Amino acid sequence: LGFADADVVDSSNLHRQIMHNEARQGVSKVLSAKMTCQALNSNTRIRLHEEHFTEANGLDLVGEYDIVLDATDNVTARYLINDACVLRDKTLVFGAAVAWDGQVAVYHHRG
Repeated sequence: LGFADADVVDSSNLHRQIMHNEARQGVSKVLSAKMTCQALNSNTRIRLHEEHFTEANGLDLVGEYDIVLDATDNVTARYLINDACVLRDKTLVFGAAVAWDGQVAVYHHRG
């Protein structure tokens, strides 16, 4: 399991990013996510990528995993993640939330 993000937990995130809590404000989001996952299962192997997803690193990041979950709130990043998944032949799971609504989709780029 891998997490990629260069941001830190902020109180403005807490209502929609349930991996984090008030005590983790100022902590890197990837470290906070790791802490939450390992509290559920301490045997989970987690790799942290404390960086934004960009054209420069996207293909390498996607290449390390079988399935990619896009939970970004940035349109440019969403397009980059999709393009990298297509080029690397990876399954993309897309999730988004707006106000009280949400959507999820799975894109299989194989074959």
